[in-house]
Amino acid sequence: MKRRLSRVVSRNFIPTFGNPLEDFLSGFRLSDGPVNRRSDGLRRPTPYSTRCQTAFPNRFLDIDRGKIHGMSRRIGLVGCVKKKKGLAAPARDLYISTLFRGRRSYVEQSCSEWWILSAEHGLVSPDQVLAPYDVTLKDLGSPERRYWSRRVLVDLKLQASPVSGDVVEIHAGSEYRDFGLVQGLQRLGCLVEIPTQGLRFGHQLRFYSEQSREQRGRG
Repeated sequence: MKRRLSRVVSRNFIPTFGNPLEDFLSGFRLSDGPVNRRSDGLRRPTPYSTRCQTAFPNRFLDIDRGKIHGMSRRIGLVGCVKKKKGLAAPARDLYISTLFRGRRSYVEQSCSEWWILSAEHGLVSPDQVLAPYDVTLKDLGSPERRYWSRRVLVDLKLQASPVSGDVVEIHAGSEYRDFGLVQGLQRLGCLVEIPTQGLRFGHQLRFYSEQSREQRGRG
């Protein structure tokens, strides 16, 4: 009997944070899918698009309709900043610095979805309500930064489900990127872009300001 790959996460599956890619793939196993029988008792093959949708429910090929869904998404990752509101707020509104607002405006235009990289909470949805906090990766050593990166990669795989060919656009400092995050995304086959890599703080502000003016001009 032919078997197909479906994503079935074991109840005993606990990420080890040793190798994020292996942690993620360990949640996959081969399982027998539902058997469709014809009236004469013979097995009817499951349509390819159904098999893909079962294995990857949010990202599948609809071959029957000749369309491709969920391919080559552009995912934005925006680093948190120190300047925050004094009260709890949705993460998109909690950070109030000019730099963060420039990053947010940029990814809202360039990406199909975006997430926040929080030094305290890891990967955060823009709509997730957070209280103010005073944690920065700049104060952490290399081992802690690597652990944080592994944590973010696991959360990304579970929440955003990036696949090979997706573009991940990172708007964050080297302390967020260079301790396993970029390498982990590349191992998944993602294309990583860093629009402001190598730019000093003032040049980053200018970059986002110019991009914002261009967007308003096109609007």
